[in-house]
Amino acid sequence: MGRGEATFHGYCGQKGVVSSIREHCNGALSKGIPLPHIMLSGQSGMGKTQLAKAIAAEMGTTCHEVYASPQTKRWQLAKVFASVKQGDLVFIDEIHALLDGPQELLYPAIDAHRVPVVDIGTHRIKEGEWIEGIPSFTVIAATDQPGRLKNALQQRLVLRFTLQPYTESEMRVIVFNRASEMGILLSPQAARRIAQASRGIPRRARHLLQSLHTVMEDSAVTVSRATATRHLASLGIDQDNLTDNDRNYLALLARRSGCVGLETVALQMGLDDVTLKRDVETWLIHQELIGIGQGRYLTEKGKAYVKKRGIA
Repeated sequence: MGRGEATFHGYCGQKGVVSSIREHCNGALSKGIPLPHIMLSGQSGMGKTQLAKAIAAEMGTTCHEVYASPQTKRWQLAKVFASVKQGDLVFIDEIHALLDGPQELLYPAIDAHRVPVVDIGTHRIKEGEWIEGIPSFTVIAATDQPGRLKNALQQRLVLRFTLQPYTESEMRVIVFNRASEMGILLSPQAARRIAQASRGIPRRARHLLQSLHTVMEDSAVTVSRATATRHLASLGIDQDNLTDNDRNYLALLARRSGCVGLETVALQMGLDDVTLKRDVETWLIHQELIGIGQGRYLTEKGKAYVKKRGIA
């Protein structure tokens, strides 16, 4: 099996989302108007940044990238919006991390095409002074926690798309393409094994390939499935694509009767709640090995799996 074709300016997968976005791009281009504002939600590592860049390429415009955090200031956003050209995209990754003030700065930018004046010397907002009539633009807001956005901001994001985990066949294409970029030769079987271990997340595939590339002694040798499997095992990833943390989580629940609270699980595993939910529970829930009610518990499938694999 050779490398697969990318579907949308180098972007592979998410066919339904891409089809709808492309239709909107074609309509906007034919009318000579910017795209409506967009929210891309989904698990971290799903390719939201790459999709934004693909949209910019389709529209033939510039994508201004903003990586949001609680430290992002109003003046930083104002400076970005003051620099946009007609039809540009402003991609704000992790937009939920913005504090209320920076989020609220987006309202006049979106509604009235105006932003506060920034004092270049002090990097402070000149309150009451505005740059009026900034060109029309499109905000692309990316988040894995859409519920943390202020409702007023969500209501301004017209198009909303949720990225779902990629299929194994899509992941194989992504793995082949990324491996080629990195100069790694993979057998089809090795690519499939890495794709399976990636759990439908492109960023995870990239990290696994980077790790493999680091330890490879000869990049001219084609990586076999056996070699890929041994490397994954060295990272704690077993034949079922579970990690050490996954197995420890299952073992903890197996030793307890009934439901276990999230804080208890996190404390005993030495992980914070966010990491536990994002990196461990998401996959175990997807595999139907655990359930969440009054606490965390093993499903019947989970109990059978734990018994079969001798996890305790």
